[in-house]
Amino acid sequence: MCGDLVERARSRGLSVAGLLTTRRMASDRIGLDVEDLSSGERVPLAERDQIGDGPATEHWAFHRCGIEWAADRLARAGAADLFIVDEIGPLELLRGEGWVGAIGALAEPAHRLAVAVVRPELVPHMLDALGDRPVRRVEVTLANRDALSSELAALLTEPR
Repeated sequence: MCGDLVERARSRGLSVAGLLTTRRMASDRIGLDVEDLSSGERVPLAERDQIGDGPATEHWAFHRCGIEWAADRLARAGAADLFIVDEIGPLELLRGEGWVGAIGALAEPAHRLAVAVVRPELVPHMLDALGDRPVRRVEVTLANRDALSSELAALLTEPR
């Protein structure tokens, strides 16, 4: 859904910034890469059920350099028509690690539309982290996910 939203925004000549996490599959290994949406650069972020040099969750071992690279890209991201962080997860919301700076960046008033991917069980933590900032919560389901990127892209063309 996020990738489609990025393409829709770019096809309209709009600026895009933030991070997009994608799966990487190579023979018997599954990993995650993170892409800087401003530059298109991509680096390895985590490996499934492996040992890494950074923090780990139940199923993912993170690369410290991937987390630091992405956090740096978030810190340097300027205002954009569309700002995406895919995803803000347990590292950020439960442990204060990872891309915690993304939470403040999402509230940047210069972004026309800011989108964060957050797992349903972590939404209350995200709302707490955002405090009194205005938020429009959209739940992605199998039934709405194909139409959702179109609906969100339409918000980019509405007057502020």
